[in-house]
Amino acid sequence: MLHNSYLPTSVDKLTLKHRITGKDIEYHLIELESLLCFNYVYVVERQPIGKLLFEQFCSTDARKSVAWKFLCKIEEYETSDDDGESRRSLAKLIASLLSSDNDAPCSSHDSLWCSFLPDELIQKFTSTANDASHESEPSSDIFFEAYK
Repeated sequence: MLHNSYLPTSVDKLTLKHRITGKDIEYHLIELESLLCFNYVYVVERQPIGKLLFEQFCSTDARKSVAWKFLCKIEEYETSDDDGESRRSLAKLIASLLSSDNDAPCSSHDSLWCSFLPDELIQKFTSTANDASHESEPSSDIFFEAYK
């Protein structure tokens, strides 16, 4: 919080029409914060530098690195050409990232990369990926609902 001692005085070149209090500044910061958008979609998916910085952040920890790989494979699956074989292999990889057979098994009861996800979401992703890995022409938007 900004204290009144930090505000310009009459000696300063800046003049204020009215005296600013800490509450005024706090109010304007809250107002400004409500106008700014700091969600994942805006920062990581829509801002090229945000995506790069998030990738660098994830590379600092093994669990976060697997989570980043998972997000990249979901994105790759959704944006891949309509090649059924490519999508099937990506779906298998996505399922393996969530399986307990993986080097980084995923269960919300474990303290591993996706422990923050609810079990039902993990099961939904795994089921969706397993189904897609067996379809002849998997759809590109199968992860959309679970990804939200």
